Amino acid sequence: MEIMPILERKIAHKMTTLCSHITYPEFVLPLHKHAEYELMIFTHGSGKQFVGEGVAPYAEGDVALIGSNVPHLHLCKS
Repeated sequence: MEIMPILERKIAHKMTTLCSHITYPEFVLPLHKHAEYELMIFTHGSGKQFVGEGVAPYAEGDVALIGSNVPHLHLCKS
């Protein structure tokens, strides 16, 4: 398992940018939400994503943009 540290920096208008590169053989985070938008790029694997009230599969090459304070969960199966 390789985990890159989260990079944080202040940008214009007191906004915060967080950037991380995470690689897991299996990826499970609890249902959560946060004020920041989240852009996810799936470079490997596949699974199911729960975003707001929707459920959809994801696979290698997919991109997901999650809005502010939207509950979300991604389950990796491969």
